[in-house]
Amino acid sequence: MVDMRNLDLEKRKAVCKSAVRLINQLGFDGVSIAKIAKEAHVSPATIYIYFENKEDMLKQLYLELKQDMASFILKDFKPGPDHKANFKHLFYQHWFFFYQHPDSFAFIEQFANSPLLTGSCAEMGGRFYQPIMAIIHQAQQAGAIKPISQALYNALVFAPLLQLAKLHASGRQNILPQELEQVFEIIWAGLKAD
Repeated sequence: MVDMRNLDLEKRKAVCKSAVRLINQLGFDGVSIAKIAKEAHVSPATIYIYFENKEDMLKQLYLELKQDMASFILKDFKPGPDHKANFKHLFYQHWFFFYQHPDSFAFIEQFANSPLLTGSCAEMGGRFYQPIMAIIHQAQQAGAIKPISQALYNALVFAPLLQLAKLHASGRQNILPQELEQVFEIIWAGLKAD
């Protein structure tokens, strides 16, 4: 006998996977519920069992993927007194997430730069990152890194890392481990307190 709950979860997973793939290929405006349903081999009505509409689906997908990313970055991580080692862990785990989950990374990036990221969705997405930012704030309070705003921190750390990940994912440039280490050292040199 088939467990209907597992079947439903499998259908929802197929819908989500198809939505992410299509949105990464065609953009938000180029994708409809009908296209997602066709790609996922379900009826459009099935999608409405899980989501109110396309916007609800996109927001839920973003939040789920953002939570997955934060969990991946922090998995089995126990921050220690060496702030550089803590930062290095966060830096490399971001890279490994981008590298190992390119579809999720592309969707998160596209959604984060869209007008859909507003209000409670932005707030909830930010909550998943609070434990990561707490590690950075601890380093700032300890005087290990400069006391800069989160926005400036994101621009200095994540913008270069995102650009490298995009280049690597596109196949235009293979980022070598020693190059990534160079980038880490350059960013750390700019962040660490004098």
